[in-house]
Amino acid sequence: MGKQFTSILTGVLFILVGILLLLDRYGIFEFSWTEVYPIILLVLSGFSFASVARGNKHSSFWGTVFGVSGIFVFLRNYGIVDYFWYGEIWPVIVLSFGLGFIVLYFFQSNDWGVLIPGGILTFLGIIMVLDTFGVPIYTIETIRNFWPLILVLVGSGLIISSLKHKTKDEPLE
Repeated sequence: MGKQFTSILTGVLFILVGILLLLDRYGIFEFSWTEVYPIILLVLSGFSFASVARGNKHSSFWGTVFGVSGIFVFLRNYGIVDYFWYGEIWPVIVLSFGLGFIVLYFFQSNDWGVLIPGGILTFLGIIMVLDTFGVPIYTIETIRNFWPLILVLVGSGLIISSLKHKTKDEPLE
């Protein structure tokens, strides 16, 4: 029944969006794509978290990514958050991916490896969003100059972790 309900709900969503866009085309009701896509992102987030409730914990990552992005764009479209040019929205996307990894950890606490990219992306996303909003942060220039070191550290950690697991799994000769 869950799959049938999801199909019906998705179909109803498409019908409603189509009707609203047709009403906009004929000038009956003003509704444009800028109002539609944040709602679609939020609905996708809702579907993902409904899947989490059914036991698919991996969906929490995409639910968070779609939810954070959808909330930000929704707030931006209605003037609650300062307007970003579309090319400047990538700091929010970096932040949403970082938060997605952190939320994934909360649903799968045995997989602590997702905290590494989650922490890095969340930290970088927060710094970038604050920079875009014009909040003075004195470490931004340092981060801009040395952020590749984060990649080196993460790569080194992955190699060391892989070598530790390999030695534990292989029998001694």
